[in-house]
Amino acid sequence: MSFASSAAPPSVLVVATAGAIGDLEHGLRAKGFDPVFLKPSMQVGDVLDPARCDAMLIDASRRDSEVHEPSKTISRLPQWIPIVLRTTDAGQSEWERVSDGRLFASIERSDDLGPLVAALWQACWHGAARRAIELEASLRNRDVMLAQSKAEIIDFAAVCAHDLRSPLLTVSGYCDLLRHEHGDHLDESAKRYLQSICNAIPRMNRLIDDLAAYARLGNGSNGAGPLELNEVLADAVSNLDVSIRAANAIIEIDRLPSVAGNRSRLVQVFQNLLDNAIKFRGKTRPAVRISASADGEGVVVRVADNGIGIAAEHHESIFRVFHRLARSREVPGTGMGLAICRRIVESHGGRIWVESQPDRGATFFVRLPKPPSE
Repeated sequence: MSFASSAAPPSVLVVATAGAIGDLEHGLRAKGFDPVFLKPSMQVGDVLDPARCDAMLIDASRRDSEVHEPSKTISRLPQWIPIVLRTTDAGQSEWERVSDGRLFASIERSDDLGPLVAALWQACWHGAARRAIELEASLRNRDVMLAQSKAEIIDFAAVCAHDLRSPLLTVSGYCDLLRHEHGDHLDESAKRYLQSICNAIPRMNRLIDDLAAYARLGNGSNGAGPLELNEVLADAVSNLDVSIRAANAIIEIDRLPSVAGNRSRLVQVFQNLLDNAIKFRGKTRPAVRISASADGEGVVVRVADNGIGIAAEHHESIFRVFHRLARSREVPGTGMGLAICRRIVESHGGRIWVESQPDRGATFFVRLPKPPSE
């Protein structure tokens, strides 16, 4: 609400159907309100955003002919906005009907604005409380809907993975039959076609696995606890031992600080980053150095390599699902690795980004929270 959330005075939408408005406007402004007067020919949205209205004041006599226009205005306002009626007639039955249950107070018109001002301030606070309750309920509903959506996405991914693997197994089985039972009768072109199909099957399986893993990352909390980053990196290096030896890669790991996180998921992050550094290497022996520093916001881990590098225009897009650069298409992969890294890091309340130039290596930065005790 405007007056509760800032230094701005409360906005009061005034519908005046009787008498001059000059004295009323001056009096309300002098008492700390921002009155907005709605003329008969105007709509609420012409003078005020309904969501920024704190209360409505109807300044009217008791004539039934004056009820119609304010009732249309009331119907266009959010339900939490209270209504104060200032009238020369103590009877309220007609106004209670058109106010849709939102009539907060009825004040008899007089030269003394004190009762009206008091009623308006009370109405504004009452409206603020009602709005807070409605916002809280709306947020709870949204959280429920988000949880349901996440569950549906995970279920959908699981069903897709199962349904996609079934025909893939059939394709793989028939490829094996063709190769073993009819391989001797195939010409060279047919053998190449068959081999291309066989080579595509493992990649499709990896893609299905990555899609399912990406969907599962939105499920539940990380179960974050204190972690020694050096142990996380040791696991990642161990998992890549064959690739590291095959590439004769140099992996240097500094003494790293502790962080708060889920061990298996952070192993996956750094394993992906190290795997990319090895796969997208240049002409020289691949070398990767992992270092880190702590600041007031958390821990920033740097994974720096001497590979082929990344042009500046791709520094953001490489973290998108299925995004692969032209220079990397000859390297096996699904285009999901960095997207998974980003999703894991952001689920920890962190951030991942890259600094790089073509043919000058790349440095990936991973910001993670400190353990609670630090």
